[in-house]
Amino acid sequence: MTKAIALMKEDQNNPPLQANLEGALLDMRGEIKVRQIVLNQTTISTKSDESPFTFEFLPFEPVFIILDPVSDNTEVEYRMGLTNLLLLGTEWIERGENRLLNKLTLSLDGQTLSLELLKPHSEISEELRQSRSTKVTSHLLTTAALGKAEMVEELASTICILLSFATGTWVTWLWEDCFYQGKLVRTTLFPSKTIPYHGSDSAIDCENGKELQDFVQTSYPNYLTAKDNLGLNIVIEYYIHSKVARLLELKYLIASIGMECLKSHVPQYISTKGKKADVSTFRKSLEVLFDEHSMPYQPSELDFIGIRDKIIHTGRFPPGTNIIDEYRSLINLYDRAILTILAYRGKPYLNCTKKYARELIP
Repeated sequence: MTKAIALMKEDQNNPPLQANLEGALLDMRGEIKVRQIVLNQTTISTKSDESPFTFEFLPFEPVFIILDPVSDNTEVEYRMGLTNLLLLGTEWIERGENRLLNKLTLSLDGQTLSLELLKPHSEISEELRQSRSTKVTSHLLTTAALGKAEMVEELASTICILLSFATGTWVTWLWEDCFYQGKLVRTTLFPSKTIPYHGSDSAIDCENGKELQDFVQTSYPNYLTAKDNLGLNIVIEYYIHSKVARLLELKYLIASIGMECLKSHVPQYISTKGKKADVSTFRKSLEVLFDEHSMPYQPSELDFIGIRDKIIHTGRFPPGTNIIDEYRSLINLYDRAILTILAYRGKPYLNCTKKYARELIP
């Protein structure tokens, strides 16, 4: 045992042990596969009724649990567990003795998918409000061949990032169950990034299922383009982090970083369109981008750049600043920029500078 402890101490100076894992489940009713795991912790026990060594591994790739092998061309139902999603649907479903307006159907790239809340809206809302943590609240369901899991997961990833922007909280999936003829044949666990629930700060009215449905379906093809051209996936992630942060100075800086991420793509974006423009500064780059999309804005809205600079150097907003109004003004500019890029013109959003009044994107 002394030698084992000495080896463990020596090993602490080495890079973490990485491996892949394949094996059978304890009940021998299936197998487990992980492409990459990292040794996180080793525990030594001298108790006679315990294993002398316990190893804790962290997965860096999905964990596949195969319960009943079926061919890749077999049509299965995909059922994915989504976190933090709270909405009112457009279709009724049965949950025990309850009939709930908990289902929303989407049609994207010829694929039909549905979002279904797992419990009554009011119950989930209260659980999220009380816990302020991450909870699986809904399923994303669709049908496709087992061999098309990558396509399904790409769709799910895009839906989640659009739902995250719409709801103002981070939505992701933690697992994926595949069913064949009602029988679970495979479970995949994902090493997903989660962020605690943040409510009552939506850009799209999630209490109106039709508007949320229209937002996702309208934005989907434009997001795929803007993800490549303008890094919109990263821009939206910073948007969510800004909303979740607590300190107003930090919220403002994170939102400013998100806008700067958008700005960093402008030179190449304009160049690929065969155009030339002055993009030498943060302000000029955003002016070019907004003009390119015919987005109405006030020049004073870009004064957030100077406020950002003050916070960076002093750690505080400039004296005399109404910090709540300034933050909301920046988020409103952020909202309109993203929605305009997503070609969501003439459709409703919630204006946070006007107590979340419902207005149309001009």
